[in-house]
Amino acid sequence: MLKEMLVAKLNPNVITYTALMNAYGKQKLSLRAADVSLRMKNNGIAPNAYAYTVLIHAYSEGRWHEKAAMAFENMKKDFGFFCMIMD
Repeated sequence: MLKEMLVAKLNPNVITYTALMNAYGKQKLSLRAADVSLRMKNNGIAPNAYAYTVLIHAYSEGRWHEKAAMAFENMKKDFGFFCMIMD
C-alpha cells in the first residue's frame, strides 16, 4: 500500500505511517512495522507520541523488548513525558 502511494506521488503523513505500523503490529509483523518507522523517518516525518506508542507495542508483540525500550527512551527524549501502554 505504501509503495502504491509513493508511485502515485501521494505523500504519506505521520497518520498514514502510524496506521500501517499499527496494522503490522496487530498482525505480529514487527519487522514490517519497524521498516515503516524507518521509512517515515527517512522521509523527514517525525513520529508523534501515538506513533511511538504503536511502534513500542509492535516491538513488544514481536518480543523485541530491547527495541521497544529504545523507542520508549526516544519518545521520552523527544516529548519529555511518560506514557502508559496497556493491552
